[in-house]
Amino acid sequence: MLKFSVLNDLEDMLALKPLVKEALAESRFGAATFSDKKFQNVAERIARDKILYGVLAAYQNDNPVGFSRYKIGEPLVAAGLL
Repeated sequence: MLKFSVLNDLEDMLALKPLVKEALAESRFGAATFSDKKFQNVAERIARDKILYGVLAAYQNDNPVGFSRYKIGEPLVAAGLL
């Protein structure tokens, strides 16, 4: 059974690194080189600003099997939030 979790901690986001590398390799950008530095920067930005960004992860038997990074829409269309 799949379990889903919104990640809050940088450590949890960094644990997705192997899955993110695999996703890049299987994407239309598969010829690109994975950048540890860029991955770290993005994870830190998401962990710092949970109002605007988030990561939803899927786990099977406590192993990450999927993820989605998102940008929360309300601040993009509402005044007085940021």
